[in-house]
Amino acid sequence: MPGTNKFQEAHRAIAQVFKFPEDVHNIETAKLTWIVRLRWIVCTFFLLLSPAGYVVGLLNKNTLAIFVGALGLLALFNLFTRLFFLGTEQETRKSPPTPILVSSQFAVDLVAVSSLLMIAGGITNPLTPLFFVNVALGAVLIRGHYAWPYWGLSHTFFFGLQTQYVLERVDPTTEISLIFWTAPHILIAAVWLVMRSLGSYLESQSEALVRSRTFTERQDRLRAIGALAAGFSHEFASPLNAAKLRLARLRRDVDSSRGAAALLENIDAAEICVAACEKVIHEMNASQFDVGSHEKRAIPISEFLNDIGEAWREEHPEAKLNIQADLDSRVEVPVVSFAQVLINLLDNAHEAKPDGEIHMKLERADLWIKLAVEDTGPGFSDAVLERRGEPFLTTKPNGTGLGLYVSEIFAQSLGGRLLIENRSPMGARVSLTWPAFHNTEQV
Repeated sequence: MPGTNKFQEAHRAIAQVFKFPEDVHNIETAKLTWIVRLRWIVCTFFLLLSPAGYVVGLLNKNTLAIFVGALGLLALFNLFTRLFFLGTEQETRKSPPTPILVSSQFAVDLVAVSSLLMIAGGITNPLTPLFFVNVALGAVLIRGHYAWPYWGLSHTFFFGLQTQYVLERVDPTTEISLIFWTAPHILIAAVWLVMRSLGSYLESQSEALVRSRTFTERQDRLRAIGALAAGFSHEFASPLNAAKLRLARLRRDVDSSRGAAALLENIDAAEICVAACEKVIHEMNASQFDVGSHEKRAIPISEFLNDIGEAWREEHPEAKLNIQADLDSRVEVPVVSFAQVLINLLDNAHEAKPDGEIHMKLERADLWIKLAVEDTGPGFSDAVLERRGEPFLTTKPNGTGLGLYVSEIFAQSLGGRLLIENRSPMGARVSLTWPAFHNTEQV
């Protein structure tokens, strides 16, 4: 029916006005955008209701002017926030709002709501519940430890409203009960605790969503590059093989004639270059594994680590590897990927300092399994630490920058994370941590 369609369209339009902006790239920017939008609504709402407040006696000629002036100041502050802290999308991407800016915006709103209520009847104003709405929104949207000062301000300003009522009451002889003073603050505390719990949960979910999106984007980019590398490797296979055959034939044809030593040196250099091309292509192809495509199998984790360590020692007999793995559990992991990650981490540690010691430690802390590989080398550069897990980022002369990226993909496939850090006074540590309660059983 036409009337029903119009009602639905109006309902959708109103819902869109109050909807949290999900399409904004940064969560703090989204919060501030929503605050500005709601503030315009509140300013308009109070302005439209000011004549009614005058009629019912909540405002008089003097307080009406002050009330409208306070609304004007709040509107100017909102315009200032919109122009200087949000600006264009490109500006907010370069310098997004900070959590302390968002918390200060809520503090201003709390001051504004309290002031408007004091001007228009105090706690007798029927719009006093808006104060509690403001408290609830602050508890949900203010991040971390910035929220607690706001909680203190909420009690302080409402105490101010109570004090105003006591000082301006019609009958000063009327006794004020203890419930009058305590009940609203108990309500504020209850609203705060419930909504803060919800806010903390939403913060963790938002951070997890951002990490998931970033990880997916990185994996998609690497998969696309890997697919391109696979095509290149197919195209390069014939000329590379032909070059290898030509070089081998040329080596056989070289005799002891004058200049043979220089010719052999050039052949050796050419073969090294060809081998380097093959290595890069194979590593790029090997790096494009999908975390969901590897079948998991329960393995005795300590025994598996010792087996990998022994196999690695055979190829690096000069290495000093110490393994501490005393966890009597079977863990479900994609075995091939796990072995690849372990070998990559051991190779990286050995390359950092070939004559240094390498420590591989496996432990269980509460509901988490932690695997750490430590070396005594120079440690990670600042660029690697700041851009952890980014593909093709390396400081090694012949590195591809895919080892840590593959390790992070593996950790996230188990619902965990990768941590890289420098040790004191020297060395680096790479830690893989993943939850144990879903995929661990005692041997």
